[in-house]
Amino acid sequence: MKLFITGVFLSFIFAHPEDSSSHELLHIAVIGFIVLGFMYGLTTWLSGYIMGSVGEKLNVRLRMDVYKNLMKQDVSYYEDTNHSIGKLTARLATDSTNVQAAVDQRLADILNGVTSVFIGLGVGIYFGYQVALLCSLVSIPFIVAQHLLLKSVKKRTSAETHLENRISKITSESISKVKTIQKYTRAKVSAGIIFNMLKEKPKIDNFSEGGLKPDIKGNLELKEVDFSYPNGMHTLTLNKISMKANFGQTVAIVGASGCGKSTIIQLIERFYDVLGGKLLIDGQDIRQINIQHLRSSMALVGQEPTLFNLSIRENISYGLENISLEKIKAAAKLANKLVQEALDKLKDGRMCLVVAHRLSTIQNADLIYILENGKVVEVGNHQQLLERKGLYYRLVESQSIN
Repeated sequence: MKLFITGVFLSFIFAHPEDSSSHELLHIAVIGFIVLGFMYGLTTWLSGYIMGSVGEKLNVRLRMDVYKNLMKQDVSYYEDTNHSIGKLTARLATDSTNVQAAVDQRLADILNGVTSVFIGLGVGIYFGYQVALLCSLVSIPFIVAQHLLLKSVKKRTSAETHLENRISKITSESISKVKTIQKYTRAKVSAGIIFNMLKEKPKIDNFSEGGLKPDIKGNLELKEVDFSYPNGMHTLTLNKISMKANFGQTVAIVGASGCGKSTIIQLIERFYDVLGGKLLIDGQDIRQINIQHLRSSMALVGQEPTLFNLSIRENISYGLENISLEKIKAAAKLANKLVQEALDKLKDGRMCLVVAHRLSTIQNADLIYILENGKVVEVGNHQQLLERKGLYYRLVESQSIN
């Protein structure tokens, strides 16, 4: 259409060759036409280059996004027949290219330019050979530009083909080895966790060879001891606890559940270290004593029995048939007597610390500490505490002990 309009304009000029103004207008038109030709070629090349770059970047981005998403899928995703390696590779290779083709209009621009040349020549010949000759001369720079553009396109296409082959190969290998990749990924995470665990140092080294190894007699003292468990949200389980238990004494600790009785035992065994105050064994800070030597100097009789999920009667008679209730009661009393006698023998020549729920078992203790909410609220022997009629007295009353 541009060439047609130009041809009409030139025909008018050549129809009036004697008119000087027509010659001047012709000169201007020729120069303007040449300039327009160069501008058209330049803009065509720039548009092709820009659109090609945009299309390629879009293609790469689409492939990378799809590839990343494929790497996130679980194993079952690849067991679907619609997600075979061949199909997924083909999608990456072709579908993204199809999108690129919609953006990259270089071929359309080239065809448009070539078509314009031939149409312009045809129109020029129709109206006059002079116009056709002029169009041919002006088209030479455009043809050269198109040739250079085609060479550039060919080179870029070759590079794209090579890159596509590499992408297809890498993608195929990644998808076919996805189980291996996932295993290595899990192994990497697990290895990191394991190595972090190996780096962790215990706050209390149970196998340490360091520390003092004195001849432990059994004098125990807690001085203003504070303690809270690591997961206790900074709530003090023991708050300024002070107590003594000397060699040869039987000392009892009494209180409701959660008052800190078992915590004191765990501190003495050094399962934990105190947060404040001091815990002394024979006047020596417990943290300075070799931990294995410390624990070998004490014995712990647990308060939690191992029972089947049955009644007490069934636990005692377990494995026996046709046992009367009288025999079961007799066995229970005998067992209680034997255990108590064994404990009494163990007390001789030792400091004995008793955590009691049944107050009848500690009436003969040399000293009884009453705990409430992590604090010592009463201290004394059985008779002294009864006379004060405090918390211990109420506990004794609740258990109907004379």
